[in-house]
Amino acid sequence: MTAITCPACRQTHEIDIDITEAMYQAPFHCPRCLGLYFVVIEDNALISCEPLTESGYARWKMAQTSREAND
Repeated sequence: MTAITCPACRQTHEIDIDITEAMYQAPFHCPRCLGLYFVVIEDNALISCEPLTESGYARWKMAQTSREAND
């Protein structure tokens, strides 16, 4: 479990992530204020939590889909 504190509403959320790589990088949607962030988690510790726009999320999703298609 990793704790993420939303920068906007300051609510702490415990998330359970199945990390198969040393570093986890993915969008995080705050269930309380609906803020969208890009988080980086390493060894179950939050490294960064940066705001993410809807267009930034769409670009990430397209890149993710492309990587999965190439695997």
